[in-house]
Amino acid sequence: MAHKKRCSKSLEKKASELTTLCGIKLCVVVYGQGEAQPKVWPSNEEAKDLLMKFNRRLDVSSLKKTKNQEEFLQSRSLKLHEQVSKLDLENREHVTLDVLHDSMVGGRPGLVGSNKGELLSLRDMVDMKMRKIEARLQQLAVGEEVLPQPLPQDSYNLGACSMLPSAK
Repeated sequence: MAHKKRCSKSLEKKASELTTLCGIKLCVVVYGQGEAQPKVWPSNEEAKDLLMKFNRRLDVSSLKKTKNQEEFLQSRSLKLHEQVSKLDLENREHVTLDVLHDSMVGGRPGLVGSNKGELLSLRDMVDMKMRKIEARLQQLAVGEEVLPQPLPQDSYNLGACSMLPSAK
């Protein structure tokens, strides 16, 4: 019991120092085991006033945004699972690119030694890249219709070039 009294007195002393040094208002409420009334510093009235001011200033909308530990851990776990899935996809793409590169430089002629998963990933990657190429070609085709057609080489006015100093 003596230890609890010392801790309580030490806590009150620190609170007093904070109010003096920092110029803030605070209160300390210590609930002792088996005690009917808590110990309050500086006084019950001042603590009640301070808590009422605190509750009035409390923003209800910010409380709605707060999460308890379980909600925080669930959202963090979900984010980590999404991150793992994204990294797993990137790793599979890198492996597929390695297979493609090996086959192009002759390391796997005819893709010999490739397993079914590698071949399926390679097919999907090639299909995706072909779709991107086709879309880009369509964009370029639409762009060419808007741009004027270049003149044939022999119809350029080269007369202005004769006025340039010749390098000798």
